[in-house]
Amino acid sequence: MNGPDKPYKKGNLMKRYLFCICFAASILAGACSAARAGTETFFPLGRSLVEDQKSLPIPCGIGINYYYQRQGYDVSRIKLTPDISQMIPINPGDLNVKSRINEANLKLDVWVLPFLNLFAIVGRVEENTKVTNIPFPQMNSVVYKDEGNLYGGGATLVYGIKHFWASLTVADSYADLNKSDSWIQAFVLTPKVGARIDTPWPGKGLNVWVGGTFQKAEEEHTGDWDVPGLGSLKYDVKLKEKEPLNVIAGFGTDLWGRVAMEV
Repeated sequence: MNGPDKPYKKGNLMKRYLFCICFAASILAGACSAARAGTETFFPLGRSLVEDQKSLPIPCGIGINYYYQRQGYDVSRIKLTPDISQMIPINPGDLNVKSRINEANLKLDVWVLPFLNLFAIVGRVEENTKVTNIPFPQMNSVVYKDEGNLYGGGATLVYGIKHFWASLTVADSYADLNKSDSWIQAFVLTPKVGARIDTPWPGKGLNVWVGGTFQKAEEEHTGDWDVPGLGSLKYDVKLKEKEPLNVIAGFGTDLWGRVAMEV
């Protein structure tokens, strides 16, 4: 992914995710219009297969989400221009990379089938990455900060028996960072199992769940780096996640009407 291939890939990824968002938004608009008109034959399709149709969710939804992540990364490639490897050899495996990500996004979703939910997200992401153990006598560590727009989408499959349920969410997202041709791409699988617990308040319940995440993430960062004694270096660095598997847990509850919260 050197030379002209990088902006080409970046542009194609942006077009792909923007298309997915526009497609999901058009489905959502149609579903909401049908819901307002009281149409019972629109989304979700196949509602006749459900015995208790009152338990079906409303066909469309809007959510606001905040996500925070701290994770170590491996450096899969590093390229410096001019090449200083003869003077100071750099082994990517010796570098210690820690990253913090703050993300806020708007989520649009629609229940296409009683057990299948499609969604699109658009938002903003901020990244703070610290690299240590750099073999430069003048500079042992460096902090990289960047931010940009986030696009993505995915699907959730659900199945439930009485008070117990299971779900699998597949999501793919792309962040277009501001600095040069820098970008982040993440593919995430999230299986969950949970239970809905009745509460003393009529019509309100508490969902508790445990699960895991499998995340395949790639990052590419390019730019200029001023190193004392060496001058300006152009860098091209590619990162990948160090620990793709993680355990998660959470809960959610109904607030009022059609508004719910999940942590």
